[in-house]
Amino acid sequence: MNQPLAYVHPGAKIAKNVVVEPFATISSDVEIGEGTWVGSNVTIMEGARIGKNCNIYPGAVISGVPQDLKFEGEESLCEIGDNTTIRECVTINRGTKDRGTTKIGSNCLIMAYSHVAHDCFVGDNCIFSNSSTLAGHITVGDYVILSGFVAVHQFCKIGSHAFVAGGSLVRKDVPPFVKAAREPLSYVGINSVGLRRRGFTSAKVQEIQNIYRILYQKKYNNTQAMEGARIGKNCNIYPGAVISGVPQDLKFEGEESLCEIGDNTTIRECVTINRGTKDRGTTKIGSNCLIMAYSHVAHDCFVGDNCIFSNSSTLAGHITVGDYVILSGFVAVHQFCKIGSHAFVAGGSLVRKDVPPFVKAAREPLSYVGINSVGLRRRGFTSAKVQEIQNIYRILYQKKYNNTQAMEIIQAELNATPERDEIIQFIENSQRGIMKGYFQKN
Repeated sequence: MNQPLAYVHPGAKIAKNVVVEPFATISSDVEIGEGTWVGSNVTIMEGARIGKNCNIYPGAVISGVPQDLKFEGEESLCEIGDNTTIRECVTINRGTKDRGTTKIGSNCLIMAYSHVAHDCFVGDNCIFSNSSTLAGHITVGDYVILSGFVAVHQFCKIGSHAFVAGGSLVRKDVPPFVKAAREPLSYVGINSVGLRRRGFTSAKVQEIQNIYRILYQKKYNNTQAMEGARIGKNCNIYPGAVISGVPQDLKFEGEESLCEIGDNTTIRECVTINRGTKDRGTTKIGSNCLIMAYSHVAHDCFVGDNCIFSNSSTLAGHITVGDYVILSGFVAVHQFCKIGSHAFVAGGSLVRKDVPPFVKAAREPLSYVGINSVGLRRRGFTSAKVQEIQNIYRILYQKKYNNTQAMEIIQAELNATPERDEIIQFIENSQRGIMKGYFQKN
């Protein structure tokens, strides 16, 4: 039964006993099985294939366009199995030409604010707790449980019956039957409680325990839009995004201010970008940027062109980000920090100091871990130019000079170039100080 305020495209195939609540939107080339309930404000886009007796709660977006710059609009699918529950504001993107499909199995529970990216395959009877995030091309086995705020790196695999603890960053494959926790993610035992609940005998649990005792404990190797918005041309703004929202700043007194978005920028589901305050008067996002789902850009931030912010990246107020910066998922940046052009910040990082241009930043506390050589070469930097930048940071971070000494040596011994001068100017103008080298204590 379709409510009169819902929009269902005539080309959608809706089985009997399907309930579609008010303000839901169902596009063409969608198939929904018997007994499924579609809540209000749900968006089901083309390519969705939803099984029987599913429950999809308000604000969810099913079969959204992949957050992949290589996606060229090819036909692809998003398949949801029978008896699966998808809670509020979940986003599940359809596939790309890589696998052609994103699949969620039967009898799954995907809790609120979780995200499943393009080309993921998720098995049956899985539970993803709130704000779990899967990057693209991930494979998850049956009966997997992800606790809240788990983030999984693209192309990872998680074996059946595995349990991943809350807040974990999954950068490597997780074998079947185990519990994974800590940072970096580690084996902390087998998932004995889950296995027994699913009918595994004590003998079978002991057998699995013995296997992992050899693998992990015997020391063998493994061989083995609101007011003030100014939005440019050809932008794409996805469901749930809030542009030019009121600043989350107690000093804001309602003064007129702006939020400027450049041309050709994509803003994905549930992104929030607040307008400026009297400090700068404007929040700016450049052109050709991709701001992925659940990211937040606070008041008075200036973001350059061609930046990519992965899911749940968070910028506090008054931050300046250069061109071609990439923030991986769950990066949090302290107010008033600056991130230089062409920098790359690893997933889950806490940015408390300024990040100079052209570098990679990772670890806790955040540290220099090399220059962003892959990104620079992709953008046309020659090998000689990459080597020049490497030489500058070798003096700054690896010769154990203090910053003043390093700047004097760089200016005296290295020829002036635009890149050298950009690095020097960035460091000299840093008010919060720059991040340290990985061998130093912050």
